[in-house]
Amino acid sequence: MRLAVRVAAHTGLVVTGDVGGGEHREDLALGPTPNIAARLQELAAHGTVVIGDATHRLVAGFFEFESLGELALKGRKEPMRPYRVVRETSAKTMFDVAVARGLSAAVGRVRELDTLDDAFSHAAAGSGRAVLVRGEAGIGKSRLIRLFRERRGGSAAWVTFRCSPDDRTSALRPVLNVTERAFGFVSGDSAETKLKRLISGVAAYGTLPDDAVPLLADVLGIPTGDAYPPLHLGPGLKRSRTQELLLALVLDSHASRPVVLVVEDAHWADPTTLELLSQVVERLGSRRVLSLTTARPEFDAGWTQAPGASVLMVPRLNATDVNALATSAAGGKTLPAELLEQVAARTDGVPLYVEEMTKLAIESGMLVLREGRYELGETVGALAIPATLHGSLLARLDRLGPAKAVAQLASVIGRSFSLPMLRSVSPLDEAALDAQIAQLVDAGLVEESHADQSEGYVFRHALVQDAAYQSLLKSTRRRYPDRASVWRVPQASGQRDRGSAARYPGSS
Repeated sequence: MRLAVRVAAHTGLVVTGDVGGGEHREDLALGPTPNIAARLQELAAHGTVVIGDATHRLVAGFFEFESLGELALKGRKEPMRPYRVVRETSAKTMFDVAVARGLSAAVGRVRELDTLDDAFSHAAAGSGRAVLVRGEAGIGKSRLIRLFRERRGGSAAWVTFRCSPDDRTSALRPVLNVTERAFGFVSGDSAETKLKRLISGVAAYGTLPDDAVPLLADVLGIPTGDAYPPLHLGPGLKRSRTQELLLALVLDSHASRPVVLVVEDAHWADPTTLELLSQVVERLGSRRVLSLTTARPEFDAGWTQAPGASVLMVPRLNATDVNALATSAAGGKTLPAELLEQVAARTDGVPLYVEEMTKLAIESGMLVLREGRYELGETVGALAIPATLHGSLLARLDRLGPAKAVAQLASVIGRSFSLPMLRSVSPLDEAALDAQIAQLVDAGLVEESHADQSEGYVFRHALVQDAAYQSLLKSTRRRYPDRASVWRVPQASGQRDRGSAARYPGSS
């Protein structure tokens, strides 16, 4: 008997919790989102996946789809347009999708590109360099690397390792993915075909050790049968020999040109990959290799003090560059000054946020295109968090564990908040609250504020505060302002009462 499966997915907010008691207690997800998903599942044929329009907006570019037309679903007033998932595309990251759709103009990165140019010049001259390109999520680290690659063209051989949160427990997965492509593996290859490709590829390199094939076959999970004798190596020696082999593939396989080794999103790398990267940096010496590693601010590389290593911080955009990027995201059309002010205030100079907020303003119908320029169709209200960002922001909050509740409470107070005020309304004792505030700082969600003499903090992004606030149940949200508003401090002339900020989420 063949198992027939129909799958449907829809995206939206739900309320989860325990319902019932005793043997009848269940953990349920409540709200319209699971109900819509159930209706979509009824539309799916056996062996297919159907998604709602909200989900489609989030994953467009990662898959190819077939529209099922505009349909009326039971229990939903407005019609919706479901899609059947056809197949995956080659895109692996949101940046890949952005590249396929067409990138906005690059702004504000002249100094950073010059720094990378200088490092490449040294590496090409035989003095290896390693640069840690560090910056917060959405700041444009991958975009900077792409701009640098476009500038350098074919003057270097490029090797790119992409780290993923899905592979953090899989040793060397980013390296093995590149190795498989280097030896010509394609999806669906049999073990026999992979072994043949591996043997041919190793032979083409010409400088690899005699045990290269069995070592690589072992780490790639390819059975060799009787083709090679067993490797009588202890675990430690096998690991060392395998690492030496992978280092040779990375560092010594492009003698005719300098090599630019890119490690994307190293904060998600597994420990074995990080160990291999450290060995790469240690062995740069006189090799014509430039190692570029992108990571978020909390990532500790451990090798930045090595000879030839440096750190490049990617800053937020200034107001002029924010306006230029927003205009580019709008197709070069002029945007109203009121909208630009709101985009600048809420995105804090993060390019990804600037682009997504601008697109949301256009797609929401807030703007009207007249004679090649956008004008306000109505009074500018507060822009919502774009759906393309909402999930990632909530995921960052969810990874905090218990500290998420502290972020939520702080979000009710406002964009900025003081530690004394938070202590006065938090149920936690002082030590526990201080520890969780430290966790928020380490995660890059809040930072110390020096606007006044009190122990102050501020959400690094307005959108993070919004996401924390919106993740509260309405019943909980209503309780918090009453608790927060009992605390007041004298304000200097022109300053807003901090307690009142609890009633105006999004204010600073």
